Amino acid sequence: MRRHAALALVFPKGVTADAIILRAARPISAFMAVTHIEGAEIFTLDGRRALDVVEEHLNAPLTDTAGHPSRIMTLGLKLGEQWESGTPDDYVNRLIVTADREKGSVTLFEPDFYEGALVQLMQNDPEMMLNIARDRVAAATMRCEGGRQPFLRLYIDCAGRASAMSGALVEEADVVAEALPDDTPFLGFYSGVEIAPLYGRSRPLDWTGVLATYSREG
Repeated sequence: MRRHAALALVFPKGVTADAIILRAARPISAFMAVTHIEGAEIFTLDGRRALDVVEEHLNAPLTDTAGHPSRIMTLGLKLGEQWESGTPDDYVNRLIVTADREKGSVTLFEPDFYEGALVQLMQNDPEMMLNIARDRVAAATMRCEGGRQPFLRLYIDCAGRASAMSGALVEEADVVAEALPDDTPFLGFYSGVEIAPLYGRSRPLDWTGVLATYSREG
């Protein structure tokens, strides 16, 4: 067992990895500016206590008396053109892991948001999660350009997408496995953070599944 370690697999030049990102969150608020943040802890949104702003959209407490979230919520940072219509694919989401009622702050899973960032409160949708997994996996894995032959599929799945956490009636990972079109070896595991290429560079993601198909020249 290792903590804080990195492992790299280096393949020959003839090997290609194609990744798709599966999401499950939609915005339920207008854009809000992060006006005070320290590390992963957001103190104010639009100049107001962040926890108050979040709970106004929920009409319920975000956390219980122990500080544990009563529901899974994320803040989404929209990439690309800010004011154009977007899809779930345009967002980097950060899970709200706890809140401090005395300070009025919320703490995110990652410390990469910044003052001035425009964010939206995102609601995770179990039905959307299953539908996207079923449709996109089936469509994406049927294609292999240039006659390339897939030899491995690797699925890195957010632990929050498991049925015990998401509230889905079936396991999302089972839906992904059933949607695969052939008998290419398939390996998967749950993770805390997923990493995948998005808008030109690799980014950490929350509440996603990343399916990579490794192929080689035929």
